[in-house]
Amino acid sequence: MGVCWSTVHCKPRRRKRAGVDRQVEQAIYQLIQRYPRYGFGRITVMLRRLTGLNVNKKKTQRIMQRNGWTLSQRRRGMRPRVQKKPSVAEGPHERWATDMTHFFCSDSGWCHVVAVIDCWNREIVGYRISRRQNAKVAEGLLKDALICRFGHNKAASQGLALRSDNGLVFTSKRYLKLLRAWGLRPEYITPYSPQKNGMIERFMRTPKEECIWLNLFSSFDEAKAIIEGWIREDNTERPHQELGYMSPVEYRHKLAA
Repeated sequence: MGVCWSTVHCKPRRRKRAGVDRQVEQAIYQLIQRYPRYGFGRITVMLRRLTGLNVNKKKTQRIMQRNGWTLSQRRRGMRPRVQKKPSVAEGPHERWATDMTHFFCSDSGWCHVVAVIDCWNREIVGYRISRRQNAKVAEGLLKDALICRFGHNKAASQGLALRSDNGLVFTSKRYLKLLRAWGLRPEYITPYSPQKNGMIERFMRTPKEECIWLNLFSSFDEAKAIIEGWIREDNTERPHQELGYMSPVEYRHKLAA
């Protein structure tokens, strides 16, 4: 055909990487929650070790920088540590604690439960079950819990302690802005010391043992309905030895009588 093959070039087709990049991004986010002081080098090592994803440091760095997750971009400064104070309270609305856990759905992948517990009577004062894990979800949950307990009287919540870990959600600007608006006092546990937030940690472990791990959720709606039912039952029916074998709601009503 009179064509010089040395001048012919095959234009490579770009492979679609959106799904893979999203998987890597989710894995990086989970690792930062667990290792908040790791830079992109260590995060890359942990990605390969724990997930088997073949990711290089440049890709990890690019994703972390794009999302504001590098050490230089993450919020610094003094955070009030809880020292040796246990996660208990002498009265209602003296100390709340918050945390999140995760579960898998066939139709939605990894989904999330974030909850707030009153450390006085072990009652879940608010929760959200969501496909997303971000500050907006946690902020909405906390705001709903505050309004449910105090109405719009922000003076009534002044000084309430809120204990959490150092995750990106609980240290985000929008989350801290809500705490300031309601006069809440944040307490951050020492990294790698989940026992210092033992009450909510124990609560999060129980639904996994009794509910989440016993089910293969085919859909998010199914999982949401089952987990919500479990939380309602825990609040209203489960007897706690520390509460004289009353449920959290029973204990609250008895002391209010």
